[in-house]
Amino acid sequence: QVVKIMVMRRALTAARESGNRSIEALSTRELAGLEARYGEPHAALDSFDQAVDSFHQSDNRLNLAATFGELVVFFERIGRIHAAATLYGASTRDVFAVMFVTQLAAVADHLRGMLGAAVFDERFTAGKAMDRSQAVRYAHAEIQRARDELGAVS
Repeated sequence: QVVKIMVMRRALTAARESGNRSIEALSTRELAGLEARYGEPHAALDSFDQAVDSFHQSDNRLNLAATFGELVVFFERIGRIHAAATLYGASTRDVFAVMFVTQLAAVADHLRGMLGAAVFDERFTAGKAMDRSQAVRYAHAEIQRARDELGAVS
């Protein structure tokens, strides 16, 4: 798994050096997912933050939704379940997240079980009601909160 992270970091560096913003954004999201699963949580949060910005600035709805989906999975894993449920709602504004993040539906079911149906539905509805810019601001704020919480634990 460490090798995958190293390879993706090299791909990201090559994309940046070549000026290929599309590949850079895709590599950043992929690195975020790998860091979230196998690496360092702070590095994952940094990569998620960058990927959200890149896809939002380029108006790439498909990859922004997929990034939100990956972030939902990560937030659930680190115990930020309210934020995960809210971002799940935001990610479902486009069908792409469920197509590209295979574990998203199972994570949503788990969140519903942890939060209870009423709270989950409330958070989901709040996220789904956000426009893209609101969802991006929410994601950035929650990424920062997660950084602060992880910093306090370290």
